[in-house]
Order: sequence, then C-alpha cells, then structure tokens
Amino acid sequence: MKKLTILIIMIMVTIGGLFAEEAAIEDKHKTSGFAIELGYGNAFAGYGIMGEFFFHNEFLSSSIFIGAGYFPSISIDGIGETESSNGTVIGSRIYMGDNHRIVIETTYGFIGVQAAWLYTDGEECFVQEDIIGFSLSFGYQYMGPDGGIFTITIGKSIADTDYFGKLSLPTFNIGFGQKF
Repeated sequence: MKKLTILIIMIMVTIGGLFAEEAAIEDKHKTSGFAIELGYGNAFAGYGIMGEFFFHNEFLSSSIFIGAGYFPSISIDGIGETESSNGTVIGSRIYMGDNHRIVIETTYGFIGVQAAWLYTDGEECFVQEDIIGFSLSFGYQYMGPDGGIFTITIGKSIADTDYFGKLSLPTFNIGFGQKF
C-alpha cells in the first residue's frame, strides 16, 4: 500500500510539473523579456532586423526597440535609379490584449528614400535623400504560447527634408520573430 501511495504521488507530481511547464509557456506573452524580429517597414528601417525588449506588469505591456535595415535601390519611371541605403530606427510600443493584441507604435529614424530630378542654378540634377522622421502606427500583434511573434501595423510618418521640404508619408510594417 505504501509503494502504491508513493507511486501515485510521483505520478501526480510529474503530471503537475507538465501542467506547470505548459502554464509557463502559455504565459510567455505576460512576461518581460527580449525578442528578435525580422521584417519590412519603417520599424525595421527597410528590410531589416529589430531587437525588442518587452516590459510587462498587470496593468500595461510595452516595449522599446531598435531596428537596423537595408533599403534596396529602386528604379523610378521618369526619374532614374536610386542608390541603396542603410538605416536605423528607435521606437516604442504599447500593447492591449493577451496573445492577440492591439499595438500602438512610435518610431524615429530612417523611413525611406526620396529621389527626383531638380533644377538648381539652371542645371538639372538627380537628387536622392534618405528620409528621417517620426512615425505613428497602429496594428495587430500575435504572440504565441512559445513566444513566436507576428506583427503588422500601418500609420503615418512625418519628415522635414533638405530637398523635398515637409513630407507626410504612409507607413507599413510586417514582421516575424521570437521572444526568448
């Protein structure tokens, strides 16, 4: 009888441990920690990578991040071909929800490239300028039980450029990542 009791206790502890581990995995979106995302958009400075640190307490989830990316050269009809650019961006996010959540995102940094043929001193010249500015985006993020991340946002960027003046541009982000 004593051996049976010990065996039942061992089985219960093992099963309890499995459920505890599962609960810890399910709560990954409710913990502070580091994540890496790959994606495209202003939060990634073009095609890039983002390092993000999540802060979580019972009232608010938020994060800060830095992104670094590459914006490839593009051919613009009637204008010419731009040079590729590299850029960085810093930002923050606020989250509302658990696994499926609403995202409010602010960023400052590389937004994209603007190019045109301009006339200066009576001569025509091709001008390309990296656009640096502020962005505000809204969107959706899913963080799975294992910490897998999918994020998509849309918004508006504003920038004050040397050649093109004040710009107001649409922004878009899509990213996939992992929280550790």
